[in-house]
This record gives sequence, C-alpha cells and structure tokens, in this order.
Amino acid sequence: MRKGLIICILITLSISVCGYVYYQYKYVETLMLSEIVGHSEDPMINIFVNLVDFDTGLTRNDIKELKSNKEQWINRINEVETIYDPDLRGEASAKLLSEMMEDPILKKQV
Repeated sequence: MRKGLIICILITLSISVCGYVYYQYKYVETLMLSEIVGHSEDPMINIFVNLVDFDTGLTRNDIKELKSNKEQWINRINEVETIYDPDLRGEASAKLLSEMMEDPILKKQV
C-alpha cells in the first residue's frame, strides 16, 4: 500500500513538473530575434541579427499563431495593393492596418 502511494505521488509529481516545464517553454519564455530568424547562409544577415539582437516579447505559441495567420494577411495585403485609385487604396490600407492592430499577436509589445 505504501509503495503504491509513493509511486503514485512520484508519477503525479513527474507529470506536474513536465507540464510546468512545457508551459514555460511554449507559453511564457519569450524569444530573442536571433531565435526567430535562425542562422542564415548570408554572413551579413547573421552579423546584423547579432548586432541588433533583442527580446521580441513573442513566445513559441505566438510564432505558431502568426504562421497560421500568415496567408490571410498576405492575401489581404495583395488585395489592397491591387487597388489603383490612390484615395481608395489609402482608405483600404488604413482599414487593413486597423484590422491587423486588433490582432492580439500583432499588437503585442515588448
């Protein structure tokens, strides 16, 4: 009985610790610019990234969500760019920027 209780406590403790570490890794730790950009073949890009490396305030989960919304925003930007009338294009650009700033991930600040 006592041995089974100790095993249950150890299993529960192990699962709790693993869950906490995963939560910290995925949702709490913010990424540096170099972690997002990664390593490039171009040495000039690597030098630039190393010079201006900063904490972006984005988590791994934020990056995942940004990637999933990327096509939607690219399509909207392309729609705005196809407008020939400068006044309508300006209005559409302002509306698009407003929509983008309503997205909690895009307006996230450090």
